[in-house]
Amino acid sequence: MRTWLDIHNDAYGRSWDRAHYQAWILDHAHVDVLQTYLLYQQGSAVGAGSTAVFRRNRAIGLGHYVGIRKAYQGRGLGRRLMLFRYHTL
Repeated sequence: MRTWLDIHNDAYGRSWDRAHYQAWILDHAHVDVLQTYLLYQQGSAVGAGSTAVFRRNRAIGLGHYVGIRKAYQGRGLGRRLMLFRYHTL
C-alpha cells in the first residue's frame, strides 16, 4: 500500500493517505480490485496499475488506476503497464 501511495501521490500531485486508499481502492463503491502490479526500473518501483471487476457483474473487468512517477513519465512505461494489465485481465 505504501509503495502504491508513493507512486500515485507523485504521479498525480496528491497527498492521499491510508484512509484515502481504503475508501477509493479497497472499499470502492463499484469495483473490486483483483490485482495490483508494480513496475520496477533499476530496482525502484516507478509505476503501479491495478485490474478490477465490477461488483454487480464480476464477469466485466477493467483497468483501475495506473500511475507513473513524474520523473519516469513520457517514456512509454504507462502504456506498457496498461497493456500488461489488460492482457492479464
